[in-house]
Amino acid sequence: MEANNGASWKSVTIGLVIAGLVIVGVLVFIRYKDTAPLQNPLLQGFKDAPGFKNAEGFRATNVGGLLPCGDVSKDAELLMSKFVARDVQGSEDGTKDVENLRSLLSKLTCFQRDLQSPGQLIAATREVQFNTYSDIQNLADTTAQCFAQQIPERDLDIQLEKWASYGRDLLMRLCTACDMQENEVEEVETLFMGVLQQTRGVAHSRCLKNVATPMLSPRYPAPVLPQEVKDLRDYAEATDL
Repeated sequence: MEANNGASWKSVTIGLVIAGLVIVGVLVFIRYKDTAPLQNPLLQGFKDAPGFKNAEGFRATNVGGLLPCGDVSKDAELLMSKFVARDVQGSEDGTKDVENLRSLLSKLTCFQRDLQSPGQLIAATREVQFNTYSDIQNLADTTAQCFAQQIPERDLDIQLEKWASYGRDLLMRLCTACDMQENEVEEVETLFMGVLQQTRGVAHSRCLKNVATPMLSPRYPAPVLPQEVKDLRDYAEATDL
């Protein structure tokens, strides 16, 4: 009987010790959850990295950036930074235009990211919002066509030109709302054209091919381009009229 009581008290004691250790561990975790270990002198400059509180220097791609895929293009991030800190409250659509610019730059950079992904995954563009003013179709669908190289060059150029035209209109309104000087206006235009040209280059190299689509079967419809369409000028030239 005494042996059973001794075993019982021993079990209770072990249980209390384990419970105490668990409680202490939880309290320590809660108390120090926002702190970092002592910094190694060899790692100077990594502490308090952008996007983290008391960070150790390890961070995901583009943490704290202005755009979801901004790490693809420094010009896009820099262009966005020109307006996020500006006072556009005096403009009727200033705040909305800033968000529209963010959306447009996100499309351009996320489009590049997916097209350059090693596994050809539709990841970044899947989350991009469709805009009737600037998009021909859902960007994820365009990305899928690019991976299959099934998008006509003319359709791709029309989409790129719509983005360019929409972006220029946004920048014109935002520069006016921010009362930017002429040199600042030229800078943001140059940045935007740099982002657009980068996207155009990636898209043309990944989406187009010079050989005809192979026939999958005798019943597969052959691609036909009518003569009246062949005689049309490039879309970019037509819009300059």
